[in-house]
Amino acid sequence: MLKNKPFRLTLIVTIAFILLVGIALLSFTYLNKSANANQATAMSAKDMAATQYTMDKITTNLQGASFVQIGLTLQADSKDARDELEQRKVQVKDTVNEILHTTTKVDLDKPDGHDKLKKEIMNSVNKFMTKGRVIDVYITEIVVQ
Repeated sequence: MLKNKPFRLTLIVTIAFILLVGIALLSFTYLNKSANANQATAMSAKDMAATQYTMDKITTNLQGASFVQIGLTLQADSKDARDELEQRKVQVKDTVNEILHTTTKVDLDKPDGHDKLKKEIMNSVNKFMTKGRVIDVYITEIVVQ
């Protein structure tokens, strides 16, 4: 059956065509989902303002002999999540303090130091959120000595 050259050629072309169509469909599906995800996360300035939780300024010791004074705003994904942050403000502040107490001045001075701090704060706060999540953390001011 496979010794017939025209049949083998037809089989190979058919399999190649099916593979190409499959790859094209998978690519289209993946790209379409990515575009929808980007549209879903894009908020208007008004929506962003309505879902931001601004913390009181924190002054605390860093690990070692340094201290930090920092202002933070947490961007929630919904108004319910923002309200939950307000209700959990003591827990949020305690979480940020714990993170800062294990952070050194050298950690913050690294090129990616602020990004790592923001990501750690976001991940830690999201662990206890039940009505939504924090999608970004903004450092509004920071002084390290």
